[in-house]
Amino acid sequence: MRVKEWMSASPTTVPPKTPVPEARELTKLTVGEVMTKAVITVDPERPIEDAASLMLEHRIGALPVVNNDRLAGIITETDLLRAFVHSRGSTPTGAGRG
Repeated sequence: MRVKEWMSASPTTVPPKTPVPEARELTKLTVGEVMTKAVITVDPERPIEDAASLMLEHRIGALPVVNNDRLAGIITETDLLRAFVHSRGSTPTGAGRG
């Protein structure tokens, strides 16, 4: 399996434990003030296990997927769980991709 098969191509996320008032406050900040500058990325052709290893090693919940120096999407913990369930021959229940 490859990362590109399981990544979300149009990510929009907020950490789930962020209180709503705090999330609203973030809109008053610039992206540059809150972004991570040393970003760990993954190529869409890398095995999905490599992405999972990077996420575990660096304790991060998602990786930007970069192809030819352009953002192609994002691979998340949920995407990895869906891939795992799929690899076991099961069909994930609940919400779809993205």
